[in-house]
Amino acid sequence: MSRVGFLGYAMTRKKENSHRLYMCNRSVELDEKLQQELEAHNRLVADLDILGFHVVETQSFANEVSSALSKLKEKDVRIILGNFNESWAREIFCEAYKFGMYGRKYQWLIMGTYSNNWWLDSVEFQNCSLEELSEALEGCILTDLLPLSTNGEITISGNTAEEYRLEYDNLRGGDYSRFHGYTYDGIWTMALAIQHVALRIRHYRKNDTMKNFRYRDELWEQLFLQALKNTSFEGVTLICILHPKFRMFYKEPRR
Repeated sequence: MSRVGFLGYAMTRKKENSHRLYMCNRSVELDEKLQQELEAHNRLVADLDILGFHVVETQSFANEVSSALSKLKEKDVRIILGNFNESWAREIFCEAYKFGMYGRKYQWLIMGTYSNNWWLDSVEFQNCSLEELSEALEGCILTDLLPLSTNGEITISGNTAEEYRLEYDNLRGGDYSRFHGYTYDGIWTMALAIQHVALRIRHYRKNDTMKNFRYRDELWEQLFLQALKNTSFEGVTLICILHPKFRMFYKEPRR
């Protein structure tokens, strides 16, 4: 993994200024069959479509990866977007080595939120040698999330992201999550939505307050949907703007 490079691809410009990957450089997405990641998977496919990139094939797997990789090779896929954990990553790149799906003619882009030197962990993994696995990973691009914004802007809390980080580190003790900034911004999103709805409900039911909130009440649902769709603020991770296709589903709380 000493050298990282992009694989060139041919593109054609349409009237609507979109792009399509040609057969010699086909685009594909490979992911685990995990229900909690389905929404993110669908969002990525939709975003690629908006940008004009054609997803030729999508393969999911649960127990083994050989069949999925075989189908990708049959489709002449050359650009592969992968979404799987590091244990599966070792298995996948071992199989990719056996299929010859690596090197200059292939470009892998995968989630990089793995532990350090994850490919060196060969415990309970004897299907490939370390040399073979390292060769298959040569040129692979690993992506990672940015825990906090680096633009130095004052956020909605009145602090910069760096000032928030210092406070977080001072209070967290031994606990840590790389997603802490996103959780913090999520709480601000909910707080702003509640504040907005608390004011708006009086326009429809002048005697109601947030204490009168009811699950499965259509008016409350519409007010919260509208509030969330219109939420925009400078957070510690980014400028938070909810996606226009956001949907909310209420569940009756357990008693």
